[in-house]
Parts: sequence; C-alpha cells; structure tokens
Amino acid sequence: MGNKEVLDSDQVRARMIQMEYKELTESEIRRIYIEETGTEPPANITIYSSDDFPELREGDTYSGFDGSAIHFYDEEKGINQVYTITRGSEGSEKDSWKPKDWFYNLFGIGLGQNDSQLEDAGAFSELVTAEVTHSNNTTIPLKNIGMGHSLGGNLITTLQLLTGQFDTVYAVNHIPPSMYQLVYSDANFRFKVETEYNLLLSNNFNAIYDIDPNELKEFTEAYYKERIDETTINRLNMEEDLLYAMWGLSGFIDIGVGDPMNSIEGFDGLHDFMSHISDEDMRIVRLYFAQFVQGYNKDGFDGAIREITGIRAEFIDDFADLYSAYSNTNIFTAAWSTKNLKAKMTFTIWPMLWDMGKKIPQLYDDLVVLYNNIDPLLDALVDLEVITPVERQEIKRSLGEILESVGNIKAYLKGSLKQTWSERIQSFYYIYQEYNNIMANVDNLKLHTEGLMDYFKLSGEAHKMNHVVNALGKNSGGNVTRVYKGGDMYFIKPQDVSRQGDSLLDRLKEMPKSGESLLSELRDVMGRGKGLGKLFSMLGLGLAGVSAMRSFIGANQPIKVNISSAVRIYQKGQSTCDEIKSEVAKLKRLYESEYEEGFNDWKRVLTTKINNMEQSPRSYQQELLGHTPPSAEKVWKITKITVHEEVDPLPAALTENFESIFAYYEEEMVDTLARVELIKESIETLFSEEEEISHLFTINYH
Repeated sequence: MGNKEVLDSDQVRARMIQMEYKELTESEIRRIYIEETGTEPPANITIYSSDDFPELREGDTYSGFDGSAIHFYDEEKGINQVYTITRGSEGSEKDSWKPKDWFYNLFGIGLGQNDSQLEDAGAFSELVTAEVTHSNNTTIPLKNIGMGHSLGGNLITTLQLLTGQFDTVYAVNHIPPSMYQLVYSDANFRFKVETEYNLLLSNNFNAIYDIDPNELKEFTEAYYKERIDETTINRLNMEEDLLYAMWGLSGFIDIGVGDPMNSIEGFDGLHDFMSHISDEDMRIVRLYFAQFVQGYNKDGFDGAIREITGIRAEFIDDFADLYSAYSNTNIFTAAWSTKNLKAKMTFTIWPMLWDMGKKIPQLYDDLVVLYNNIDPLLDALVDLEVITPVERQEIKRSLGEILESVGNIKAYLKGSLKQTWSERIQSFYYIYQEYNNIMANVDNLKLHTEGLMDYFKLSGEAHKMNHVVNALGKNSGGNVTRVYKGGDMYFIKPQDVSRQGDSLLDRLKEMPKSGESLLSELRDVMGRGKGLGKLFSMLGLGLAGVSAMRSFIGANQPIKVNISSAVRIYQKGQSTCDEIKSEVAKLKRLYESEYEEGFNDWKRVLTTKINNMEQSPRSYQQELLGHTPPSAEKVWKITKITVHEEVDPLPAALTENFESIFAYYEEEMVDTLARVELIKESIETLFSEEEEISHLFTINYH
C-alpha cells in the first residue's frame, strides 16, 4: 500500500466523519474500513480526542471546538498517517446548554472577527502530530490529512489556507471560507488588503465591509490560489444543502476542487431564495452584529448574550442548578434561604434587570426595523410558491403582535427600575401575560409556515452526514445500492423475477426462522450443561441478532439485507462455536480424568494391594485376626493369602451417556456452523457483483 491514503474514498471518509459525532472506537473504525474496502486496515490504530488535551480548554472562555484524530500506522506496509477530523456545529456543548458553535459561526465566520475555534483546531492538530511523532520511532514520513463537515469543514479548509499544514483536506457540506476571517487571522494578507484599499483595520475592522464584496472576493481568491495548491482542498457538497446555497452570499470565497452532487430529485435547494439577499443586506447584518463583537471576543457566548440582551448567562446557570436541586419545592424561597445563592441573587439579578432595561428596548427597536423591511422577503417566498398569500398575511400579523408584546415587556422593564418590590412582582405578572401572547402567536406562525419549514427542512436534511453517506451509497453505481442506517450498512438490489422460485432465495428467506429455533434450543441445552450456557449470553448471539439481518423478500420487492448485522452474526457464530468446541474438549478431558483415568488408577491401587497381601501374608496377621498374645501367634498363624479377583469394567450405560452428550454438542456445533455459513454463502451469491463481499465475513473486525 505504501503511504497511499488509507481512507481513499468519499464513502469511507464520510462514514468516519459521521461516526466522529458519536464516538470513534478502534472496532468501529475497523468495521467501517472493512465494509467499504473489503480489506484489512493498517495494523495499529490510535484515536485522539480534543478532550485528551486540557490545554485546549485553558482560560476563562472555551471556544467550543471539538474534534478527533485517527493515527494509522503499519511498519510493514509503510503507512504512517494522521486524519484530523474537526467536528461540525452542534446544538449545544456536551456539558452546557450554550450553542457556542452557532455563535462562532456568526461572529467568527459570518463577521470574520474571531478565530478562537480556528486556533484551537490548529493547536489540536499540532498536539496530535507531536504526540504521534514522539510515540513512534519510525523513518516513514508522517502524512497529515484533514477532514470536516459543516463548521468542521470550514475550520479544516481555512486552516489549510492559513498554514498549509495538511497534505490534503476533505470538506463535506461545509461553510465556505470567510474572506473577512482570513483578513482577521492572516497578518500578511491583512497587510495586503490594507495596502490595496488604503485601510487601517486595527483601528476600525468594520471598514472592510465597505469594500465591494465581489472585488474583495476576487482579490482574496487570487492571493490564496497563488499561495497554496488549490487541489489539496477537496470539497463534497450536496447541491440541496442549506450551506451550499450560502455560497452565493457575499463574504465567502470559492476555492478548492469538487463539483456539487445532486441528491434529491426534483429539489434544487435554496439558491433561488438566497438570491433575494443582496450584498447590501449582508453588509447591514454584519454591521449590526459587529457592535456585539467586543463582548463575544472577551467572554464568548456569555459576553455576546449580555451585550445583545443584558441577560447574564451565569445567572441562568445558577438558576438551572437551583431548579435541579429544589424542583419539588418553591425554588425562589429555596434560593433566598440558601446563603450563597442569596448573595448571588442579590448581586446578579438586579444588575441584570438594569442591563435588560437598557438592552431590550434597543433590541426591540432593531426588531421594528426588521419588521418594517420584511415585506420583500415574504413576497419572494410567495413568488417561489413556498408560502401562499394567505399564509403571508398571517405571518405578518403574528409577527406584528409579537412585536407589540415585546414592546409592552420593554415598557414594564423600564418602569420596574423605579418600582417597589411589590410593584415589580405585579410587573412580572404582566410580563408573563405578554409571554403567553407571544407563545400563542408563535403557534400561529408554526401553523402557517409548515410549507416554509418543509422547504428549509429538506435542505437541512441534505446537510446532515446521514444524508451524505446514503447519497454516496446510492450513487455507487451497479445493480446494488448501499443504504446506511444506525451505523449499519445495508445492500439493496432489485429481485430478479426469473429467480423467484430459486432455492437460494427461499433458503435465505427461511433461514432466520430456523436459525432462531436452533439457537434458542442450543441456548436452553447448553444452559443445562457444564458452563456452556454462559457463552451465548456472553457473546450476545441470539434471537435479536438473527432477526436484525432478516431479508425482506417478497414478490417484486427489492432484496434488502443488513450486511453489517449478517457479518456480526457470522463472526459471532464462528467464535461461539470455537468456544463451544473448547468447552466440550474440557469436558472430555474432565470425563477422562475423573472416570476413565480415575477407574484405572483405582484398579491399579487395588491390584497392588492384592499382590502385597499374597506376597506378605504375615504382614496382615493383626489386621485380619486382631490383637493376640504372642503365645497364640504360634497356634493361630497366617501363612498364605489367596485373593480371587474379578473387577468389572465401567458400566457401559455411563460411557454411552457421556459419549452421547459429547456427540450431541458436536453435532449441534457443526449444524450451527453450517447455518451461519449458509448466511454467508447466500449473501455472497445474492450480491456477487460486490467484489469485496466475501472478504467482509472472513476479516476480523476486532
């Protein structure tokens, strides 16, 4: 293989990226690699997680970056490769309710005025590279490959533009690189831009938004295409993906190789909708959120929320902890009676309300401006037939009533700054009523935006890795389609009408039923044996496993087989039978030791005793006649002992019973092997077009 890329297809790379969102394990990496290639992966696989490096979370603000790296190493094959996988946007962090990734998408990529996750991604890659280099004393040069989806694809692509630290990168349904973030992060490029456009961005970075975005895009693309090999950036994008529709918006550059893939027939994505968003619209949005950048850059998510709304995220954290601890009591009373929290409430809630009293009115004014300019957007949705004219009217009405309620809340908050405690309680009651009115209008919006939500939902589904993996499977060519569900790989092919009566199909269709019956019987029988029953529960080979690979074969219906489950059943069946064979061998040895060899030992001891008695009869004088006076021994004297020996062999019934037990276990084991072999042979025949199918069953996944 040499040092050729181990993950050398879009399909296997996509499945690894998808698995990273859950948990990468060596066994799962091996399984995916074998299923997609039909060959053994490199001998040594080491997994690194960003959680393994606490230095990435040092400081007061954690950027939200998460990622993993896989090191493939095989001295004999000359393989030494690290795949760094930067994770895409998550709804919230693993240990927090805060959507840090999405705020980074806004401030870091959209506005281009933060690069905290970018720095952490680069640091993670460098830490892994250092660890790999330190742990492996080899002359094989290390190959670095980057992969990522969504935000992760943006990180890995932007890192390549800034540092060129990867041999190649693969980005899937990614946010394109932001030219504003490149200016912010790359000092050399920023100097070029400042010189070209006579700017001093260190004093006023927002001035960059005044440059014609198309002109700046051309300037940015030309700079980086001269600096790096564009072919090291490989892109895989679904044409219907929500993020791919954003490529036409101002602020993003087009760099790398790879054409988009159409994956949903009859749906072209959101390109027409996005085309209604002008460069000026984007400039206004960027300038609006730029006023909150300082808070975000200082305190991350918490700082941005505080700057926009006045809300203190740490108060929400304290309140959530309090709620979980006192959910069955009056949490306000509990908080006030708890010494530490009492101080926190006193010194946090009133300053927070003061800030909210100033921030919420400004936010309301901003929403009013947005509401007054929303008509062109609603008209565009009507023109695209995403919503009807009636739905447009209801959406506008509900948005107006929501704004009215927000305005009332603003007034209550402003008045509460000068109110007594009892008056504030009354104000909170009015705020609660306005909240209920807002939620009623939100429900009305949901009702009249179902078509709009479906429009965006389809594009959102096309963004997910599950969709990408299945789209690649359907696009693999040939008569067999690959579908992936729950991490398992399914093969689907049309049923050949001419073969409906074929015994192979009939056997495969009936196989799970007979297999379940046999395994159920074996489990019951072995459960009564000497320690054999535990093997089945330990290895998990049973009804659930067999059911999982059931083929849905009917008249004119496609044949669908869960290949991953079938391989698991086959390999578990093989290993289980090996264990049974070992246990039966132990029982045979135990039988031979305790019965056959024991009987022979007893017979040998008996014969020795008889010979001794016949050869030395005087030695048994006292033992046979008892204690007698010396004078009597002259009269009563044993001079000869003759033993008439007749030792029967072991009972035939005992031997036959044991032999029948052993024979039963061995026959059932052979029968089980034949049945799991039938699964393998049937699937190999059904999907003979797939060259690697036979290898899937024989390569060890662990």
